[in-house]
Amino acid sequence: MNKKQIALTVILFFFGILTTTQYRSHVSSYSDLENQEQEYLAAMARELTTKKRLIDSEIIELERRLFDLENSNSSSKVIVENLTAEINNLQKINSTVPVKGPGIILKIDNSSPVIYTDLVKIINELWNSGAEAISVNDIRVSSRTYFYQSDETYQMTMNTNLLDAPYSIKALGNPQVLKTGIELPGGIIDNLKLYGIHPDINTIPEISLPGIDSVPSYSYAKEIN
Repeated sequence: MNKKQIALTVILFFFGILTTTQYRSHVSSYSDLENQEQEYLAAMARELTTKKRLIDSEIIELERRLFDLENSNSSSKVIVENLTAEINNLQKINSTVPVKGPGIILKIDNSSPVIYTDLVKIINELWNSGAEAISVNDIRVSSRTYFYQSDETYQMTMNTNLLDAPYSIKALGNPQVLKTGIELPGGIIDNLKLYGIHPDINTIPEISLPGIDSVPSYSYAKEIN
């Protein structure tokens, strides 16, 4: 292994640690959303946006390195494969690519009096239970996802998309662990039942989730070298 390969291997090792830390921080932050005041929610949203920008910058840098290696006579197949795997992993975390795998589907019929905070709490519980990817009515949840409900019409919106009942929440991960986590006694499901909301939860061997509709671009945020 030459010096270039050793250097890149070290870079990939430390970058993998950084990515894992950022991902765990992202999952942990979701669990606290429901207990925060509006000011704190805004601060958390800014933090998530900053982390996403860093991930976007890392993806661009990895893609540049991959291009250089693929067009270099001294490139190593192993290094190229490692870089490709890192890019794919970041894209999954960033919700920019479609994914599939086992998981659960939680359905709420159109007769249930659901409000947007109910959906937020369900999503939080799924992240806490180990979900790796989530969608609501086939709209992918990402670090930039937000919900809104009109005070006049009670129409719910997810990002820029209108949400209408029935609601279908899909989560990828270990099906049994996700189902057990979301159904913990005294948890969100028991709380919803108090209001006459009875979600139907099923484990599924393979579920497909779309990527986000568009990848955001940044005009003012620049990478710090």
